[in-house]
Amino acid sequence: MKSFVQRFVDRTRLFFRRHPWIAAAYVLLSIILVALLRASILRYQNYFGMYHDDGVYLVSAQSLSENLGYRITSLPGEPYQTKYPIGYPFLLSLCLRLMPAFPANLLGLETLQVLLSITAILAMVSYLVATRKVTILLGLAIGAACLLNMRFIDFAPMLMSDLLGAILLAACMWCAEKQLRTKDTFLPWAGLLLAATVTIRTQAVVLAPALFCFYAFRKRWKTLTATLVGALLLVAPQLWWQSYNSQSSPTFITFYTSYMKHANTTAPSLNASYQSIVGNFNWSVILQMNTYFPGLEQISYQLLSPIIFFLIYNIGYFLLALPSVIGVLVKIRKASLPALFCFFYAALLCFWPSKLEWRHVLPVMVLGYYFYFVGFRFLAAQIKRVAHPGKFYAGSCRILAVTFCSYLIGGAGFLSCSKAGWLNSLATPPPPVTAIDFQQAVSWVKENTPVNSVFVCNNDPVFYLYTRRHAILPSRLEVWRFVTDQYVDPKSLLEAIDYSHATYVMNEPAFRSMGYSYTQLARAIDDINVTSPGYLVPVFQSEHKLITVYKTDVDKRTK
Repeated sequence: MKSFVQRFVDRTRLFFRRHPWIAAAYVLLSIILVALLRASILRYQNYFGMYHDDGVYLVSAQSLSENLGYRITSLPGEPYQTKYPIGYPFLLSLCLRLMPAFPANLLGLETLQVLLSITAILAMVSYLVATRKVTILLGLAIGAACLLNMRFIDFAPMLMSDLLGAILLAACMWCAEKQLRTKDTFLPWAGLLLAATVTIRTQAVVLAPALFCFYAFRKRWKTLTATLVGALLLVAPQLWWQSYNSQSSPTFITFYTSYMKHANTTAPSLNASYQSIVGNFNWSVILQMNTYFPGLEQISYQLLSPIIFFLIYNIGYFLLALPSVIGVLVKIRKASLPALFCFFYAALLCFWPSKLEWRHVLPVMVLGYYFYFVGFRFLAAQIKRVAHPGKFYAGSCRILAVTFCSYLIGGAGFLSCSKAGWLNSLATPPPPVTAIDFQQAVSWVKENTPVNSVFVCNNDPVFYLYTRRHAILPSRLEVWRFVTDQYVDPKSLLEAIDYSHATYVMNEPAFRSMGYSYTQLARAIDDINVTSPGYLVPVFQSEHKLITVYKTDVDKRTK
C-alpha cells in the first residue's frame, strides 16, 4: 500500500502532466523567486543582527558550538539562554561546527535559512492539499502568492525560528489528521511532533489546546492522551530548566532570559493593558491585510481626504478581513485543526502586550489565504441558497476566483521585483552606508579598546560577534516601552551602564524599534551630558556620522 506522502506526490505529478502550462508557469515563477531570494540574502548580510533576535540566536548557537553551554555569551556575565528553546540554536550550532568563521559563514547560514523558509510554505501547502482542504491548483496559487510576497522575501534569510517552527507545525497537523484514519490507540507520533515544534518555537504551545479540542470533538481519548502526555514528558524538562535557571538571572536582563518574567514584572497598568489589547487587535487586522493584499500598503494615505482615510482605515480593512474571519468560524464549528490553531494563536498574540510583527504572520500566511477562500466559498453558497441564481453565477464565481488568484500572485511578484530593483537584483549590491559605518566602528573598537571592555549599544549580539566585546542594550525594554514606543531614556541608559559597568556607549542604527531606539539613545546621551557635563565623551564617529562611540568618565558623573 502506498504511503500518504507517496499518494500526494503521485497526485501532484499527474496534475502537472495534465496541465503542462501550469508547470511552465511555476518554472518561470521559480526562476524569479530564486533571483529575489539571492538579492535578499546579499542584502540581509549587511543588516544581520539589527533585528536583535537574529543576533541572539547566533550568539546562543555559537556558545553551543564552542562547548560553552547554552548561554548568551554576548552579555556581561554570560547568563544561561533561558528565553528561547534550544531547538533552533542547536541546529545553527551544528552548522557553525562546519563553518565556524564569522562573518564569512553568513552566506551559508542564510542560504540554509532560505531553504527552510521555502520548505515551510511548501509543507503547509502540501498539508492542505494532501488532506483535501484545497485542490492542487488552489494550493499552487496560495503557495506562489506566499513565496513571492515581499515580506516573505525579506524575512526568508533571517536567522529566526519562526519558519522552521512552521515546518514542524504542518507536519504535526498532518500527522494528527492522518491518525484519524486509524483506530483510537496510544500512538505517540503527533505528540513527538508537538514536542519538537515547541522545542523550536515557544509560541507553538498553543497547538496543545488545539489538538485537545480536535481529538476531544471526535472522542479520540486514547490518541488525545498519548499526544498530550507524550509531548508534556518531552517538553517538561526543557521548560523546567528554563524556568529554574531564569530565576537566578538579574532582573535587569529579564528581556533576554524569560518571556513570562519579563511580561509579569514590566507590564503596563491594567488600563494600559486593555488599551494595548484593543490597539493590538486593530493593528493586527491592518498588518495582516497589508500582508495578504498586494498594493494595499502602498496606498499614499497622506494624499487622501480625512473621510476617505477614515473609511479605509476604520471600515475598509475590517471588511477585507471579514471573509477570513468567516472562514475560521465556519471551520471551527467542525473542530478543524487549522481553525483551532489559528484561533488560539490569534488569542495569544492579541493578549500579548507587544504589537504584532510581520514575522508572526508569515508562519500562518498559507492558512490565512486558505481561510479567505473558505469564507468566499461560504458567502457564495449563502448567496446561491437565497437568490437561486442560474448557471451564469457558477461561471462568474470561477472567473472571480481565477482573477483574485492572478492578482495575488501577480501583485506579490510585481511588488517584490520592484522593491528588489528589477534587473538590478541580479547584480551584487554595494554595501549601504549603514554597513560601511558599522564596519568602521568595529575596526576602531578592535584596535582601540581592551578585550574586556563592556559596551552599551543597540545591536549588542552582533556587536559581540564582530568584536568579542561584551555588550548590552541601553534599556531593560520593559513591556510598557513596547506599548508606548519609548524604548530608551536617560534613566534606562544610566541603569544599563551601572548594571554592566560599561566603559563605552555606542549609538548605531537599529531596525526592530523602527528607528526609535537610535534617535532616543542620541537624545538620552545629550540629556545626560547636560546634567553631567563631560560624562559621555565622544571618541569615535563613523564616516557618514551614523555611529558614534562615547567613553564614560565616572569622575564627571553627577550623583
